[in-house]
Amino acid sequence: MGFASLETMGYGLVSFVNANGDVNVLDQVLLVRGLLSPVGHAAWTGLVTGVLWRERQRKKPGLFGLATFTAFVVAVILHTLWDLSNSLAGQTMVTLVLALLGNLAVAAASLTLLIRRLREARLYSV
Repeated sequence: MGFASLETMGYGLVSFVNANGDVNVLDQVLLVRGLLSPVGHAAWTGLVTGVLWRERQRKKPGLFGLATFTAFVVAVILHTLWDLSNSLAGQTMVTLVLALLGNLAVAAASLTLLIRRLREARLYSV
């Protein structure tokens, strides 16, 4: 989450400079990214680590198989879309809602993977 904070501050600085020192623009960027960016980063990290954990539980040789690679690519694509939605046309309510819904879907999938892994771990520990 530390990286998400630094990234948000970078976007804030760029927007502040581009707006010729308009503090209101800086406030808007920091508020929106401060609220939504950690959710996205947590969801993307959860997705990749959930898949890594699943692959480890399956005891396949190596952790970086097709499933792990696919999860990483999905996380990279979602992060890219998030960054593009903020930088191309500015922030609109539609892009914010779409980004939030997409990140919530990834977070739900990650949580589902986690719950499955926990249930499997309980079965094996008994």
